[in-house]
Amino acid sequence: MGQGAGGAVHAVSDGVRRRDVALKLLPEGEEPAEFRTLRQLAHPGIVRVLDVGRTAGGQAWFTMDLVRGRSLGEPGARRPLDPALARVALLLDAVAALHDRGWVHGDLKPDNVLVGDDDRPVLIDFGLALAREDLERGLRGTLGWIAPEVLGGADAGPPSDLYSVGVLAHGEIAGTLPFDADAVSPGLEGGRRRSPATDDPRAYAVNTWVSDLLRRDPALRPPSARAALASLEALAGRSLVPDADRAARLGPTRPFRREHVIERAVRALRDGALVFVVGPEGAGRSTVLQQVEDRLRAAGQSVATLALSGSPGVARRTVEAFVADHGAPMPPRAENVDRDARQASEAWQQRRAELALHLDEAIARGSTLLVDDLRAESLVGSVVLDCLGRA
Repeated sequence: MGQGAGGAVHAVSDGVRRRDVALKLLPEGEEPAEFRTLRQLAHPGIVRVLDVGRTAGGQAWFTMDLVRGRSLGEPGARRPLDPALARVALLLDAVAALHDRGWVHGDLKPDNVLVGDDDRPVLIDFGLALAREDLERGLRGTLGWIAPEVLGGADAGPPSDLYSVGVLAHGEIAGTLPFDADAVSPGLEGGRRRSPATDDPRAYAVNTWVSDLLRRDPALRPPSARAALASLEALAGRSLVPDADRAARLGPTRPFRREHVIERAVRALRDGALVFVVGPEGAGRSTVLQQVEDRLRAAGQSVATLALSGSPGVARRTVEAFVADHGAPMPPRAENVDRDARQASEAWQQRRAELALHLDEAIARGSTLLVDDLRAESLVGSVVLDCLGRA
């Protein structure tokens, strides 16, 4: 599907999820830092990552939702103003969520923002994203969309992301870049700006809003992505972000004040103990588990993760794939058993003892096993729990 310095992206079939996904194969020797970044960012406008692993030769890869669509802000034809403003607002909400969590994207450009069939823009590439405390000087971004201060050698930051949003907004509305892509000094006061909206009564307000994002001096841009979004909704005269997206901002994405929990879990697992992380829905258990996995891997420990979230059918196929991947022979499945949920459940009940035996074998052959969303009341969860109790 595409290839660059950050790796090659392929469309592949996911046998567990029974759908196509995008697989990013990273350059040899590179760790999946992008996967770890994306795993902390739960938002409808940010691509969701699924699995991570290594090839037989040790090359890292990870999978994510497959997003097909056009690039937002790609120079071309002028687009209707209202839908264009709505798409830019959704992009800003995703960027704001990124900034709220202490991250900077660093390379907002059309290739990294795809508009799907639902007309929603989705950020799909975070190869240059960094936590603010890890930012260092150096050229980061793509000519034409890179902020003038970064082009001049300053640190990337939220203001430089906002500048890139301004370029994308100009492209989405007017179909052109505001400045020449090879301009050595872009930004207002540094080049000739093309007007994005000219045939609408709101043209002046829209032009002013885009111009504020494109200020050459980052101090003159809006103070935050949230402020830019509020200004855009004010000139549109309506809310441009669905309530569901706003609710997504409240979900836990990083384990604040849970450092002691993570450290205790890591120490216990390294000693071979059985560890349970419990808490109410939305408490961030999956995030804690992800942090535990990252630290175990960083310490050189082999880790396998069994994610049981989702429908019962997905959980069943996840266990079956895990058993097969770890070398334990699987008992034959009834043909087309997944077409009927009740039939699938009955088949698992009948094969429960045999499946537990094979899962025992897989656990014994494998590495430290982390199980996400383990529910004792579910059929799959009870089988896994029995096996863990015997391991």
